[in-house]
Amino acid sequence: MPNKNFKNHKLQKESETELSGAEYLNYLVQKKAAIKKDYNRNVFSIRTNDNISFLIKEYCQKNSISTNQFLNNLLKNYFNYG
Repeated sequence: MPNKNFKNHKLQKESETELSGAEYLNYLVQKKAAIKKDYNRNVFSIRTNDNISFLIKEYCQKNSISTNQFLNNLLKNYFNYG
């Protein structure tokens, strides 16, 4: 009769799964940190009055773009870049 000690076999598979899951989570954390570094070095902040803010938000909503896309396009056009 074959050995049917499935409990030990199941525990071994769970520990392998947890290890590979922990390794994958560590990989994702490192990947996210690397991406964050690249984006955070080029962050700008602007201040506007309420009227300009309203116009920007209305334009972005009407054209289905984010505020960031709007500002990037505006700056590219201003500096004739890309």
